[in-house]
Amino acid sequence: MNIFLRLTILASLALLIACARIAAPGVAVVAESSAPSGTSVPPIVPSQPAPSVEARVSEGEPGKKESPEERYSADLLYEVLVGEVAGQRGRLDVAVSSYLSAARASDDPKIAERATRVAIFARDENTALIAAQRWIELDPDSVEAHQALAALYLHKGDQERALSQVERVLALTGGETDRGFALIAGWLSREPDQTAALELMGRVVDRYPDSPDALLAYAQLAVRANQPALALEKVENALKLKPEWTDLHLLRAQIRIRQGEMEQAVAEMEQAVAANPQDTKLRLTYARLLVEAQRLNEARSQFELLAQQSPGNPDVLYALGLLALDAKHMDDAQRYFSELAGLGQRVDEAHYYLGRIAEDQERFTEARHWYAKVPQGEYYLEAQIRIASLLAKEDNMRGARDHLQGLRMQDPDSAVRIYLAEGEILNEVGRSQEAMTLYSEAILLFPDSNDLLYARALLAEQLDQLDVTERDLRKVLERDPDNAHALNALGYTLADRTDRYAEAAEYIARALELLPDDPAVIDSMGWVQYRLGNHEESLKHLRRAFQMSGDAEIAAHLGEVLWVNGRRDEAREIWAQGMKKDPKNRVLVEVMKRFNP
Repeated sequence: MNIFLRLTILASLALLIACARIAAPGVAVVAESSAPSGTSVPPIVPSQPAPSVEARVSEGEPGKKESPEERYSADLLYEVLVGEVAGQRGRLDVAVSSYLSAARASDDPKIAERATRVAIFARDENTALIAAQRWIELDPDSVEAHQALAALYLHKGDQERALSQVERVLALTGGETDRGFALIAGWLSREPDQTAALELMGRVVDRYPDSPDALLAYAQLAVRANQPALALEKVENALKLKPEWTDLHLLRAQIRIRQGEMEQAVAEMEQAVAANPQDTKLRLTYARLLVEAQRLNEARSQFELLAQQSPGNPDVLYALGLLALDAKHMDDAQRYFSELAGLGQRVDEAHYYLGRIAEDQERFTEARHWYAKVPQGEYYLEAQIRIASLLAKEDNMRGARDHLQGLRMQDPDSAVRIYLAEGEILNEVGRSQEAMTLYSEAILLFPDSNDLLYARALLAEQLDQLDVTERDLRKVLERDPDNAHALNALGYTLADRTDRYAEAAEYIARALELLPDDPAVIDSMGWVQYRLGNHEESLKHLRRAFQMSGDAEIAAHLGEVLWVNGRRDEAREIWAQGMKKDPKNRVLVEVMKRFNP
């Protein structure tokens, strides 16, 4: 039997004995600990059992060698047992002392490793240092031992000795290789003193100035330490040494995005793809960056190239399906999602979006078929809600509501979301007062739900119940003063439906501070400025909001301000763009009738 495993079994027996308050002859039971629960030492788990050793002769036979088990004295067993019992009882000081004694008495590196880990767990770094040195003495080729000792030296501020241990780790992992540098950077990223960790990694890199692996590891550590400028510098240096390395280009793009330099990230990735056109990983990242930058046509072209380079790639097909759906190219979207489902990849998403396509084309029975094929998972609830919505569109409101009621019983944790969906469906089919009643009933069941209050407030505004709107939104803001959507809704309602424009502007300004790039909030600011008579300021905000989203209601607002300022042709053009986006938008239709009958 492996000696360390044998000691572990004996330690477990000792725990049973201690729990029964029976002391073995000659072994004192450790006193009860006053340490809080959760501070016991984790149990021993040997990382790799050693080969068994057979005892060649029985005890006492002359001229025969002693077995390894027999070389472990009663004192050593005692120290291990006491250490384990003390550790499990939270007496970490006793555990540390006993395990250090065991490590000194034993030639087994596993015991020294255990002593090191127990001391580190107890935050006794002086003892951990001694134990780690013993561990290395017994197992000089252990990467973990040298890494532990490097960390302990780093904590003491001894950069020279820490660096020496890091050099040993590099040597043991094959010299100047990505594995060694990545291992060091990964360990250092978990160090509490990131300044000291970066300093140590910098000294490592100074010894390997021409190693792109070292520079990449240093850059990754700098990113984790929230030092993007330093990370970017190291990536650029590494790219000079190894310009074709994909990982460097990917990390540079990540850093650019963190710094808010999306266009620069896209431009650099475009150059990288041009230099390495067959690198699918680079092209995939480039395509995703284009999506994030809202350059969707260019993104689609890149994904189409990827589909040629890597046919059957599920991520590429999924992206192409979403892009086609966004562009209203329904036949293409259906083809991509059907191919995805046929591959057996991302099947739930494929079935869900096939349902969306069929629904958009008013093939409701087929849409329900696809939604029903979405099993439990991320898309399940939304698919089930859309089934109810389709039943309502087919004049089966009773079936829709029964479906949602059953869904609430099946998934009570999602009851609020389902109530919100039911209210939306009722409102869509013109049964708005029933939706109000439903929201009020749901609020009695879930009085702490801001989402329900917010939904009722918006519906109340549609029904000209402005007192309910204001009351519900103010209640949301009492609970959550920084709820930007509630601030915006209250501000917009006051600006649009009352003459309390100054008060409205205050709410909207607070919302804009919280969501400076939200088109809806920017639109509200433009609208309240119009109400205040600040037309140029209004146009500045409304133009920005419309450029960001193209929303039909924003088009209505922008067109109105242009019209009253005598720019009627421009107003008609904006309204026409809004109609293409949403020809049934109530606000847009009304404003066009009012100004351009």
